[in-house]
Amino acid sequence: MTEQERAETFLHEHSGLFFCGACLVRDLDIPEANRRDLLWRLRTLPAYEMHVGQCVRCRRGKRVVRHVGGVCVPWLTGAVVALLVGNKAGTSLCDACVAFTTECSLADVRHVLDTLTPFAEFRRSEAMCAVCCGIKKVTEARVDGRAPCATGGPRYRGWHIKMLSYRLTSGRWRPLVVMKAPRGGDTPDAASLIQVWVPETLAGDFRKVW
Repeated sequence: MTEQERAETFLHEHSGLFFCGACLVRDLDIPEANRRDLLWRLRTLPAYEMHVGQCVRCRRGKRVVRHVGGVCVPWLTGAVVALLVGNKAGTSLCDACVAFTTECSLADVRHVLDTLTPFAEFRRSEAMCAVCCGIKKVTEARVDGRAPCATGGPRYRGWHIKMLSYRLTSGRWRPLVVMKAPRGGDTPDAASLIQVWVPETLAGDFRKVW
């Protein structure tokens, strides 16, 4: 069994739990020199998620990986939306560059981008990527160019619910609901766009609710 196969088996047996590279190679008796290559190979698989978080073994905050069963990682919607709307107006990014920036698999990123198609502010087309300059399918967010407006919200059983609104070119606001787990990490653990808009005149009052 190869080192990657051993790592996949181990993470599958501990599905849902995050392990850092140091603890993973130590538990599996894999040479330390192979740690980085192993993590990045796992990251490309659709059943695995890697980002900065807390390792269940050493409890330290660092780059960690886990098996997620081949489903789209829940926090990625918020990360992708924040990346797209936070760019300069007219900036188009290909799927691969979005995946590289968010440190998630290409398959997961494409799934998220497909879920954004009902929202008029996200335009997917064949054009040049602003990062890699390749001619391929790219995504552009048509917003007014301001940074997303993050507002605090209520807590439910330790979960912190926040609203990450962004302004459309029409002057209306699109609310993005972000939920953070009780562990208090900075990475959104679940996020979803609400397919409604808020008039500019009501935006202030709306954000106060959150």
